[in-house]
Amino acid sequence: MPADVKVADLQKLTDVADEAWANVMKAGENYKEAQIAQVDTAYKTLSQTLRSIPDDATLGVAASSVTQAVKSVQTAFEQYGAVVCPKK
Repeated sequence: MPADVKVADLQKLTDVADEAWANVMKAGENYKEAQIAQVDTAYKTLSQTLRSIPDDATLGVAASSVTQAVKSVQTAFEQYGAVVCPKK
């Protein structure tokens, strides 16, 4: 998305992402060794960070606020994806 897009537009996508994330969490319940708590915490932090930015701010301004939260989600998800989880 371009840097001049308003945060309000991104927050609409965040609602969709939250719903998709709930489905990921539900799917993780099928794996007895899934260690998804770190990913869930990182995602929730990112979602809260996005929701705390004023609607009229641009993504360019918001980027500095969300960069670390995005990196945390990426790192947690990479670690989660590296674990082989047998089904229950």
